[in-house]
Amino acid sequence: MLTNILIATFLLAFQQQNVVAAATQSDISNYQPNTAGEVVVLGGANFTQEVQDHPERSWFIKFYAPWCGHCKTLAPIWVELANTLKGKTNIAEVDCTLAEDICRDYGVTGFPTLKYISKNSAVEFRGARDHSTLLEFTEKASKSPVTYVDNSELTAKLPEQEVSLIYIYNKDQPETANHDTIESVGHALLNDAVTYVTSDLEAVNNLGLQGKSLPMLVLHKNGRTLVYPGQGFLNTKEDRKDILNWIEDRKYPLYFEMGPGNSNEVLRGKKFVVLSFFNPSRELEKQTDLLKATAEAYIESQKEDNGQVLFVWLDGIKHSRYIYSVYGFGGNDLPAVVITDAKNHNYFAENTDGKPLNLANPQAMVQAIADAQAGLLSTKSTIPRAQKTAIFINKAINKARKYWYVSIPAFVAITYVALKPLFAFIASMDGTDSTNKVDKKE
Repeated sequence: MLTNILIATFLLAFQQQNVVAAATQSDISNYQPNTAGEVVVLGGANFTQEVQDHPERSWFIKFYAPWCGHCKTLAPIWVELANTLKGKTNIAEVDCTLAEDICRDYGVTGFPTLKYISKNSAVEFRGARDHSTLLEFTEKASKSPVTYVDNSELTAKLPEQEVSLIYIYNKDQPETANHDTIESVGHALLNDAVTYVTSDLEAVNNLGLQGKSLPMLVLHKNGRTLVYPGQGFLNTKEDRKDILNWIEDRKYPLYFEMGPGNSNEVLRGKKFVVLSFFNPSRELEKQTDLLKATAEAYIESQKEDNGQVLFVWLDGIKHSRYIYSVYGFGGNDLPAVVITDAKNHNYFAENTDGKPLNLANPQAMVQAIADAQAGLLSTKSTIPRAQKTAIFINKAINKARKYWYVSIPAFVAITYVALKPLFAFIASMDGTDSTNKVDKKE
């Protein structure tokens, strides 16, 4: 009798579990995004319920502050975008003065910040904030970021891309495919790399990775392959974070032009940057070849490409005012090069002998980079002396401030005074009001 009761109880529980699972699957398959064609206001509990509890749903979210001028300008465009994408993509907004924790968790450092959230990852929109560009980005972000290829297809595609992420697994071990993990990682890297997946083991030989165990994640750039040293590829927050952290330092091409999509990362990041100023009208390819040669010489000097130094060039004519005001180079001085230490607002223009840095001698540039990192070169500040006091006060506010957004108005005002030349340049690149930028917490 007792046995029959236990069996019946088990069968009932199993049946209820199946009903719940079927209902959940039905909810997913029947879900329709943005049914009203309107901007959804998110914050607090409903952000968790709508976004975090449903990673299979996609959201394009505007993180803003009510006092932000560019946020106000964007508002009607955002409403129009929501209407255009009715029934296709959720469009939302988060007021960061009311949802501090959410904005901090998603790395918001300026207003407005636009992020497409899907598959347990977020990718930031970096383009012009007009309706057509936003719509184009949304359509791209809504598709799978992963291209499945065989070895011959991979061989043909790699030369076309500056940076590629490749996941290789054995098809005889389908449990190692980890599709969800790679989809999530690929989505987060939408701005930075093309993601490929293959189970064609010839790809291992083609990439010169014989003897490496599978599954394997590889970053391919500059004709080189960097193998992710971790072993975890499960679709967990920890494994995704470890993978993305490793990629973050290595995602940049061998050398690249600074533009609207990357100026903020380059000029306000924590890496040393070999920053070259070129005149495009004077045989630009020869000038960029010099930068390329320096970058290659530096990589050869390192045990591995850890991405701690970036090699970047900037149009010295188009941005002549900024270059002259910060670095002192005029049009007749081009091409010119400096090594920047953005974290400390310093740059280096001369070697240990007091001679100007010169890309024509790659090995000397490699030595200069090492000397700069070791603190052996004479530094110059990117900040006028009178404004250094503002930096000191700004750091004091950072340390004293208990909550991130409590002191934002004063913080932004001081930061703006201190870094006005830099902010003005970034604003000219990406169309963002410099006063709407806030620095990351140290």
